[in-house]
Amino acid sequence: MSFNMKMNRGFTIVELIIVIAILAILESLAVASYHVYIVRAKRSYAEQLLIQDVQFMNRYYAESGVYATGSPLAYPTLPYLQSPEAGEQMYVIGFSGATSVNNFNLVAQPKCNTSQSDDGCICEDKDGQITYSSQTTTCTAINGSSCSACLP
Repeated sequence: MSFNMKMNRGFTIVELIIVIAILAILESLAVASYHVYIVRAKRSYAEQLLIQDVQFMNRYYAESGVYATGSPLAYPTLPYLQSPEAGEQMYVIGFSGATSVNNFNLVAQPKCNTSQSDDGCICEDKDGQITYSSQTTTCTAINGSSCSACLP
């Protein structure tokens, strides 16, 4: 008499738990990488708006011969005052540290309680040189405060 036993072909509970643990680790790495990507993309968009504002100011200078007029200095209204232009505001764009009618600095300062709030300021001068508050101390916030502080 021979017994014909079928071989059970399946996964044990331990094997399933190991697979689930591996998937959970991979998912946590993917979410962290995606968050970094989103922060960089939003920063890049703010940089593009700063570039367009600098181009606007250089056109204004070509037409009027000065960047600002009056005392105290009054600058023209920039075409882009926030990033993005619509939707949830991530950065506020404005003038910073300007000292003469022939010079200006623009800054994009992050808003608090957004994904960008720990990102620091993005600065651009009249020549189009972009710097970050983490790289230099010449990059100052819109209200003259530290760029390590986000705007409410």
